[in-house]
Amino acid sequence: FLKIALKSLKRIKKQADAISRNDFIIYEKVPFTVEFRSLVFAMNKMVKKVKDIFEKESEILKSYNELLYTDPMTKLANRKCFQLKINDYISSENALSEGKVLLVSISGESEIKKEIGFEKYKNVITSFAKKLKELSDFSSESVVGRLNDSDFILIFPSVEEKKTKEIADLLLQYAKNLFKRHGLKTENYYVNAGIASYHFDESIKNILTKADNALLASKNKGKFEVGILPDHESQNRIVLGKDEWREELESAMRE
Repeated sequence: FLKIALKSLKRIKKQADAISRNDFIIYEKVPFTVEFRSLVFAMNKMVKKVKDIFEKESEILKSYNELLYTDPMTKLANRKCFQLKINDYISSENALSEGKVLLVSISGESEIKKEIGFEKYKNVITSFAKKLKELSDFSSESVVGRLNDSDFILIFPSVEEKKTKEIADLLLQYAKNLFKRHGLKTENYYVNAGIASYHFDESIKNILTKADNALLASKNKGKFEVGILPDHESQNRIVLGKDEWREELESAMRE
């Protein structure tokens, strides 16, 4: 009897210890002794209840995180999530702390809704977002985000400029074909991309400004173009504030 009692108590302790690790053990085999059988049944019942609570809380937390860090339409990372990820990369000096940022912008995005309706507009945006994910899947460390309705951003740690340019070119060609399939004239609706580097201990503001400057360069070149801010230039260029680069961009487009 003592041997059975000790074995049962050890199993119960194992169950209790496992709960603290979010591991939930249910014993199907129960002792013959009535007292210990009742105890095992009670522990199993409690473990199942704790497991149900844990799973429900996990689902709630998952939903909350999706609302907080995910763009609702495309399911890409939102601006807040992008800032957290890039901050993680530039805060620690390792293989992830240097790489490329690709900023992509859809011109005329707000007018697309009016021309083809919301459902078709949603199809355009979600298809575009899916392509962004597909092109970034070569790296498990890459991040794809939607900063606002018209601007998307990709982070490529430890990736060379040539590879990033290839991705940008493929994306722009895809966007051109996507617009045509939906009856959107590429004279009115188009996409541009800007490539810049990021480095360890660099501010997020500076990284975004460099990407904005590269995007401005692409728009100066024309529609469906890629602008690249050389690394030496990105280090020396004067950092413009958000309003300043917007004014410069709008002025250049008017010209």
